[in-house]
Amino acid sequence: MWTRAELGAGAVSIDTTRAARGTRSLHVHTTNLAGSTAFIRTTKIFPMPNNTIYGRAFVYLSGTSSAVHTTLFEAVGKLPGGQTAYYRYGDPVHIIGANYDTPGSTPKTDYAQRSTTAMPTNRWACMEWLFKGDTNELHFWLDGSEVAGAAVPSNHVPQWTAPAFTQLDVGFKLYHDDPATAFDLWFDEVAVDGQRIGCTR
Repeated sequence: MWTRAELGAGAVSIDTTRAARGTRSLHVHTTNLAGSTAFIRTTKIFPMPNNTIYGRAFVYLSGTSSAVHTTLFEAVGKLPGGQTAYYRYGDPVHIIGANYDTPGSTPKTDYAQRSTTAMPTNRWACMEWLFKGDTNELHFWLDGSEVAGAAVPSNHVPQWTAPAFTQLDVGFKLYHDDPATAFDLWFDEVAVDGQRIGCTR
């Protein structure tokens, strides 16, 4: 169901040195160079009912969080006119935030919704997200509690018009060079469903 999507200095591998539950996890490594990408990707689950994706992953970010914009979770698809659009959650400079992008559009759309919640580091964190395409909403939960500042409601202005999702990426991507040398993250118990999954199953 999942394939690797690696660009630049990004790499993903199965690892036995750290796990949230069980004995293995997905190790994601990148250097600090812009464009470095280490994702696992699925297209097999689409279309999802009501164009809605609930996701859950346990994430361990070693060291410090990034000082530049990064993505951990993204869903991709086409808008009615054929334009590619992205729903994203990640770390826009040491905090949890959402991003909506339609690369190459005129005018260019690159919106951000930033919380004040710090990106957790050096521990396992339960991260849940909702990309609700039928109502143009995004929501994020950390360790079971919603990060309200990272939410994008259906009445958000400007509206984040969702594409018909056809691809889901989980991992790490850097959009600019970072002062750090490298990044290492571990992902465990990645799950996708049409309803909220939670942290206990």
